[in-house]
Amino acid sequence: MNTQRILRRSSMLGLVLAVLTFAVGCTGPRYINSSTGRQNTVKFTYIQKKFLSYEQGIIKCEVGANGALTGCKEMKIVFQEN
Repeated sequence: MNTQRILRRSSMLGLVLAVLTFAVGCTGPRYINSSTGRQNTVKFTYIQKKFLSYEQGIIKCEVGANGALTGCKEMKIVFQEN
């Protein structure tokens, strides 16, 4: 009787933790909207699904001599209301 109550409580706690982990910690993949390049620099604009919203940003990378992307930096986009 006591072990059943403990198992029921631990399973409920596990379910609550799983839902919270999914709700807070999960994000979707980044989708590249566009890319531009000039000389040794490439910029990608992306959109990424968060739990209840979307995030947009720019990734700026340097192009090495062999064509590999190096020194990539993420730059956030902040929208302002007028």
